[in-house]
Amino acid sequence: MRSRQRRALAGALAGAGAILLALAGALPAVAVTSTTLRIIDVDRSGLPRLRVVAVAPPMLSALNLPAGAFVARQRSTDLPVSSTRVLDGHLQLLIVMDRAVPADELGAEQSAAVELIRTIPTGVPITFAADGIVPAGATRTDILSTIARLSPAAGTSVANTTADALVAEPTATRRAVVLFTGCARAPDTFGDGQVRASLALDDQQLDIVRVGSSCTGHADSLAALATTVTQLAPDGDAGAPAEAIARELEGEYLLTFSLTSGSAAPVTVTVQSDEVSAAQTVSVAEASAAPAAKHGRTWWIAGGAIAAVAVLAGLGLWQHRLNTR
Repeated sequence: MRSRQRRALAGALAGAGAILLALAGALPAVAVTSTTLRIIDVDRSGLPRLRVVAVAPPMLSALNLPAGAFVARQRSTDLPVSSTRVLDGHLQLLIVMDRAVPADELGAEQSAAVELIRTIPTGVPITFAADGIVPAGATRTDILSTIARLSPAAGTSVANTTADALVAEPTATRRAVVLFTGCARAPDTFGDGQVRASLALDDQQLDIVRVGSSCTGHADSLAALATTVTQLAPDGDAGAPAEAIARELEGEYLLTFSLTSGSAAPVTVTVQSDEVSAAQTVSVAEASAAPAAKHGRTWWIAGGAIAAVAVLAGLGLWQHRLNTR
């Protein structure tokens, strides 16, 4: 009798084990979200060496990605890539503020600029410009004090202020210009043209924070040149633009690689982690759809696995009781 029970138990255990193996094989792999890798600058002046500035996806921007995270492929050849995070000693921040705005909008500019200065790592040098005056060698404390003392000044041109500030040579590999301005900024053909010409030089970018109750219907010729454009209401959260710009900057990487000899084929640059993959062909943006998550199937399999484990535990207890009789 006991022998027959043991044979039945062995068969049940084998069946439960087979169920577990089948469920383990059916578990889906972790889905990798695919997206577009933003490339905001391409320097071809040193061909066949190519240098690009890539922005890691938001989920990876806070990480200090290792060199092996980036891959550059030309046709079927992987090119050795040198990668450096821009924030790691390669960035200069230039803050420009528009004073030709109402007092409430200037107050919002001041608050947002202060939040940005507090958010950016202390190792990043910051230059400040207002009305064409760029304090030389000013500390962050000096800049914060200067910002606090600003008052509205009608008739000033923030475009001219920006252009004047850009005349100075950058103090780092890359310069990010953050322009705080009103939504209804009057067009400035000369000043805007000067800014456009300066930004055409390599290793510079423009980020704009537009302050106003509503920017709808207000065109800005500089906005088309900007890497990021955020809007801030006079009574809005001053920390939101600072966070958006800081996230953008912390995700920027300088990538350098040499092209295959004699080949003019495009290069696909990819960054990948366990959960995110982003790619773009230099000069051609191609977005790929993220795979749909299979939550229903995952929960069903997990439930089946738990049930099988429970069966095994119960059978084990039954065998123990038989052996102790």
